[in-house]
Amino acid sequence: MKKSLKSGKISFDITSDNAVAAWVKNDHLAFEILYVYRGVVRKYRPDFLIRMKNGNMLVLETKGQVSEQDKVKHRYLDEWTQAVNTQRLREMARRGCPELRRDSGCAAYT
Repeated sequence: MKKSLKSGKISFDITSDNAVAAWVKNDHLAFEILYVYRGVVRKYRPDFLIRMKNGNMLVLETKGQVSEQDKVKHRYLDEWTQAVNTQRLREMARRGCPELRRDSGCAAYT
């Protein structure tokens, strides 16, 4: 299946999922994560950014097979996510959020 057709089907599936609050196709958004593969700095541009109704954020890449390079991208994405979450937790602590609960107005990306 061509990437554009697969992407269109994924868009339909995301739109019809009741757990999804909002989503955007990462096209001309400049959302990218730098990674190094075989000594060369590259840019990873995942296909979709999704906000779930429970507050979780998802980064979605549509792929058929996972290559060695994809595994490297995913490691960098995991590192990026941990860094973002750590920074958000520091900001919440600095603001004096007593609890990390969604209903307290203090929530981190997951």
